[in-house]
Amino acid sequence: MQQIVAAPVKSLQVSKIISFFNPATGSAAVAESQTKVVWLARLRWAFICAQLGGLFPFLYYGLIARQDVATYLWIVGILASFNVLVSETKIGAFLPLLVQMIVDLVALGVTLTLTQGCANPLSALIYMHAALGPLLLAGKRSLVYLAAICLSLALYCLQSQPAFHGMHGRPLPHTVSLVAQILAVLAIWGITTWLSSTLVRLRFDLEKARQYRQRSDHLKALGAMAASFTHEFATPLNTAKMRLERLERSALKVGSQEKDLAAAMAAINQCESVMRGLFGSELQAGTVHLEHVELSEFVRSLCDTWLKHSPVDVNLEFQTFEQSAPLVSCVPRMALARSLIDLLDNARESATTATPDIDVTLSVDGGRAVIEVADRGCGMPSFVRERFGEPFVSTHATGTGLGLYTANALMEALGGALLVRDRERGGTVVTMTFPSEQRV
Repeated sequence: MQQIVAAPVKSLQVSKIISFFNPATGSAAVAESQTKVVWLARLRWAFICAQLGGLFPFLYYGLIARQDVATYLWIVGILASFNVLVSETKIGAFLPLLVQMIVDLVALGVTLTLTQGCANPLSALIYMHAALGPLLLAGKRSLVYLAAICLSLALYCLQSQPAFHGMHGRPLPHTVSLVAQILAVLAIWGITTWLSSTLVRLRFDLEKARQYRQRSDHLKALGAMAASFTHEFATPLNTAKMRLERLERSALKVGSQEKDLAAAMAAINQCESVMRGLFGSELQAGTVHLEHVELSEFVRSLCDTWLKHSPVDVNLEFQTFEQSAPLVSCVPRMALARSLIDLLDNARESATTATPDIDVTLSVDGGRAVIEVADRGCGMPSFVRERFGEPFVSTHATGTGLGLYTANALMEALGGALLVRDRERGGTVVTMTFPSEQRV
């Protein structure tokens, strides 16, 4: 019976020890700074236990005077109270991490000053601070903490360290020992800083690769949807086309029948064209691939090509922002080109004048590329806005609504968005936003 009861108790004790060194951080929404505060509180408890556990050996070997024991315990007690306040209340979330670490550093410096400074074996804890600084702090705060470490080291080494003597009785100057320890602190600091920056860069690259993989999966899913749609749509379209061709050959070529047949055949041919485009595009499942595209040259070349093949005269103006480095984005080139051409076609068809006025603008906003296509048409009706992004919703009698639908799906797959707003003095502005990067 005793063994059966003892096993769970032992397991519970082990789990508590493990949980001490693995503080729970909750869900992924927990801030990184909060996780650092939790870890620092756990390390502070370990430091407090080490200071209390070392008090008896300090007295035994004469590293601390008996009249200083009360001051020593007061410092450790204040640090323990501070740790309870930080870890058990919301103060830890608002108190800067640099302030908390300087409090720890002051407590270490005072206790070492009372216990013969660098002669105390626990003086090696200063190296732990040198390693924690670059891991928990960044930028100027990290340099401020490094300066605080060197100052603390100088104070307790120069004031409290007894003179060491070599084999021949020659004393080792305090300054030599201080310089050596400062060099060790700087070496540890430099190595830890390099490791920390390397880990941050690797984490950034991993997150970037995960985003690229997610975009690729979304695009492949979009391609599978397009392939499924064209497959399901092909059979009824072929049947309708054959029946219409039979009616066209046998019907009387008079009156409204001829016009109705011509309109029906035109609609069928347009649907066929859409299907062929979907079959031939890079959005088909398994063929999607992302590539780095220099957006300024890409958009300019596409607009020039579209303008040459436009069936009507178009006043097209392309503007880009002033940049010192190329604006690059990882996108499926053909899919983005197809969506931009669809937006240009929509802008041309919505025009109310013989010469449509279309403006295309490329800019960057907070690391995201922004492509705007603005027209001077009659605007977008309310029923289209309410069902924006749905297929087969169009303002044109012969339109399929697949242009905006495909562009919207592409932007969502890239982690961006497709937005529509009214243009001042009439017209519509369609905006594509998606992640980008600038290369030097």
